[in-house]
Amino acid sequence: MKFQGERLTLNVEDKSGHWRLEGQNGELIAPVGDFLLIGLEISRKDKQGRIWRLMANAFGPAAPKLTIPETGAVLNFEPLQVSLVYDRKGDEFEFSLDIKTANGMRLSGLMVDYRLPPEPRLRLTALGGKVVAEPQFHYG
Repeated sequence: MKFQGERLTLNVEDKSGHWRLEGQNGELIAPVGDFLLIGLEISRKDKQGRIWRLMANAFGPAAPKLTIPETGAVLNFEPLQVSLVYDRKGDEFEFSLDIKTANGMRLSGLMVDYRLPPEPRLRLTALGGKVVAEPQFHYG
């Protein structure tokens, strides 16, 4: 199986049990078959040399199917899908991000060089496109 990154760990299951598959440098040796992908962890360097580590999981009916044919497969979980959810409390708004992989797995962790990634930027615009505010977005 091919992937884009330095390290990849997959947690899969089939009728015979659970498997933990590990690969590095863009290649993972995996058994042929049909699986449910219940977890993944991938590490990838960016242009600045920082190591981004993404962890995602899915369980039960939400777990995506992963088929590995004899000819091999390419793992692609991108693009990430980001949903911004907000709750109004009086004059204030509380925002939260829900991030999923393209195959529907929920992000359980995202780190850069073993730390939290830079805080996301939030830009609020009016319908005409004028920037109304650019408040700080803090984790937690």
